[in-house]
Amino acid sequence: MKELAKSVKENIGRYTMILVAVFIVIVFQILTKGMVLKPMNLNNLIIQNAYIIILAVGQMMLVLAGGLTDLSVGQLCSMSGCIAGLLIIKNGMPVGISLVIDFLIVLVVGLWNATLVASLGIEAYIATLASQLIVKGVNYVVMQGKTYTMFPDSFLNWCTGHIPDFFGVKGLHLTSLLLGVVACVVVIVIQLHSRKQKIAYNVKVSSAGLFWAQQALICGFIMGFTYLLSIYRGYPKILVIVVVIVAIYSFIVSKTIFGRQVVAVGGNRQAAVLSGIKDKRVIFLIYLNSALTAGFSGIIYAARLNACSLSIGLGLEADAICACFIGGGVSNGSIVGSLIGALVIGLLNNGMSLLGLGSDMQMVMKGLVLVFAVSLDIFQSRRSA
Repeated sequence: MKELAKSVKENIGRYTMILVAVFIVIVFQILTKGMVLKPMNLNNLIIQNAYIIILAVGQMMLVLAGGLTDLSVGQLCSMSGCIAGLLIIKNGMPVGISLVIDFLIVLVVGLWNATLVASLGIEAYIATLASQLIVKGVNYVVMQGKTYTMFPDSFLNWCTGHIPDFFGVKGLHLTSLLLGVVACVVVIVIQLHSRKQKIAYNVKVSSAGLFWAQQALICGFIMGFTYLLSIYRGYPKILVIVVVIVAIYSFIVSKTIFGRQVVAVGGNRQAAVLSGIKDKRVIFLIYLNSALTAGFSGIIYAARLNACSLSIGLGLEADAICACFIGGGVSNGSIVGSLIGALVIGLLNNGMSLLGLGSDMQMVMKGLVLVFAVSLDIFQSRRSA
């Protein structure tokens, strides 16, 4: 018991926003009379917030590189969704070819941002604000105030569809349950590997009992979440895509040379340069990455709405940046942190929508949560200094 209390005290900073997310769920579950945790609402919550998570992952790479940001990502989302609509709906082009063209155009904007910030040394806020205005103007010219609807099923299915059930049991999606079990096994294997490495390097670890209690808690959450989705329609396809993206980026940041270079540039850019890291190259690449994740998010957003218009991506840059810093982007940033931050924002949006509160109140609450998260991070940094 003493060890548990000590562990909680030492790691409270890491888990604060997870506790905040749990608190938000409990509050809205009570206020909405159980609506938040209904399987249908959980399904909608995933589909409605997938694009924010992917956008936040791209932004977190910038934050890790020294608090950089990309203010153009919201308009890039809009551009990507609009291009997809123009090519697929208006001109009837094949989905695959349309998406390739879409990403190439978005990549051009990413090259522009990367050149301005990395090569020319223009401040990121100024360069990407200029790009935001340019892209917004181009969007207005291209769309001419029109909205295009009704994407083909081949475009919509991967975003709004669900993974098929290969067992066909009525009332329970067994394939999703099996995927949940696989996810639990993967988590345990990764945690065991990490624990063995720490022991090999004489790094202090928790007792075996506490370790397995933590794994039981994590797996319990995964299986509980999986069961709720399984009694509705199972895992949405976009959830699988998001999990894969988060896993890939987490691996890049923690296990690859490039990821370590990003963190090194963010920690002390001058020291990173002196150690041989090409800082401009690193910044160039992460701005390209930011544009690509924004383009992907715009396609997901358009597929969810089954339409393309200038409203796609409006204000998303604020949500993405908030997600990064709510998830610990100031000093303890990680890709998983951006996921947690996006989850907090999604829960706030979803809960207040269920209560019938407008977007004005949602913005106020997100602002307050952001101030709380950053203030907490600063307090913890000062205490550990």
